[in-house]
Amino acid sequence: MPITTPGGLLPLYRGDDEHFSHVLEHLFRPALEKCDLQALPPSTKGAQLIHADIVSKIAQSDLVLCDMSTLNPNVFFELGVRTSLNRPACLVRDDKTPLIPFDTNIINSHIYKSELAPWCLEAEVDGLVRYIKDTMEKTADMNPMWKYFGLTATARIYEGKGGVEEKVDMILHVLAEERFVPAAPTQKIWRDLISQVVLGVLAWHGFQEYSMSYGAGDDHLTVILHKAVDDLERDEISTQINLRLSRLGVAVPHVVIKHR
Repeated sequence: MPITTPGGLLPLYRGDDEHFSHVLEHLFRPALEKCDLQALPPSTKGAQLIHADIVSKIAQSDLVLCDMSTLNPNVFFELGVRTSLNRPACLVRDDKTPLIPFDTNIINSHIYKSELAPWCLEAEVDGLVRYIKDTMEKTADMNPMWKYFGLTATARIYEGKGGVEEKVDMILHVLAEERFVPAAPTQKIWRDLISQVVLGVLAWHGFQEYSMSYGAGDDHLTVILHKAVDDLERDEISTQINLRLSRLGVAVPHVVIKHR
């Protein structure tokens, strides 16, 4: 489902940029709980990569409730991930989204009223409960699109550990895009970008708690780890961070790793 309401569609949703959060809390969550399922929201706290968290939940959940409202491209990517694993999914959309792509239109989807009016909310929840239970009964732990498209090869969840190269390279690729990095970035923007790179490397090495401080003129950055680390790993972390920061193509601070 969309995490926030697209700016161009705000008038359709009474200017509420948190509309789909309300849909989750007042429609989806109650309906799932009535089906003895726990709702796992499509978001994450902190500075972790949100999409990685979503994809992980999509792959491992017993059921995915896919809200196609507003035709969000990320939602269809996530539906593709779920379909590739041949895991069950319930397709829903609101009454503001009358048309959906033809390849998903052949699958039965549930339409709910987007206004979430209190006088019809109970009926909306009950209707969604019936749809979810019916889908779970008919799909038998399989994805309904398999039968329609004749798919035969199931994707497998990667069981290894993603390399720091791939994770940080992805961050750097995004940061290097001109649409993300202004021609004259402010100090705050650069610090945010640098923090993302540092976070990616430290997370790979298993460090969740740390603090950072900049030297005078931002010429160096000190990262203090909240647990002990030997000299070899400390030097490796420092080297990985410095190499990746240098690839941003601008003057960046030299990173020094310490621990308490």
